[in-house]
Amino acid sequence: MVFAEDQYLVLKDICIARKSIRAFSPKAVTDDLVKKILDIAYTSPYVSGRKNWGIHVVKDQGVISHMADAVKRQVARLSHAVRKDFQKAFLSYSRNFIAFESAPVVLIPNYRISPHLTALIATPDSSIERLELENFIKSISAVSTLILLAATSLGLGSCYMTGPLIAENELATLLNLKKDRRIGALIPIGYEANDTKRGVSSRDKRKERVVQS
Repeated sequence: MVFAEDQYLVLKDICIARKSIRAFSPKAVTDDLVKKILDIAYTSPYVSGRKNWGIHVVKDQGVISHMADAVKRQVARLSHAVRKDFQKAFLSYSRNFIAFESAPVVLIPNYRISPHLTALIATPDSSIERLELENFIKSISAVSTLILLAATSLGLGSCYMTGPLIAENELATLLNLKKDRRIGALIPIGYEANDTKRGVSSRDKRKERVVQS
């Protein structure tokens, strides 16, 4: 399949335009737009070509609110274990964990750990177990990347969030996920709030990160 230079430039523009949005307007995101994002996400590569993953779509604002409450509770619990001289900084930083609360839609890539190599080895090997776990995490990250780029291409804001996973077990219960499912991230989707204040993008001061050998 031959692709034209202009297609590359379009993709490049989308990648550059993508930014993490943490404040959303109440404007609804249509089902058609959500479907378009999912259509792109489901083209993602995945470890061993497996399809033991999915994307949970949350549009119920009551559920999103309960999810935020679960994260807040876990933050409160964890704050007691944080050193006193770091508690203020931790509480300030952890406010980012509930940025999804204002979004009209939250997409939740999730996956099932299904050992393959581990099952073939007679003697348990922790390095192989770690490899397989990391492969699933890396694969669901590829899915998440396509979600972010698809949202940007449609004029929607999004944010890749793993901070809320401090309350993963509670979130999984709220979402009625199967017990063998792990949450890869929370990705709020919506239109950026008009009053959002933003500093200089790291993209404007980025340096070359390619290392050749």
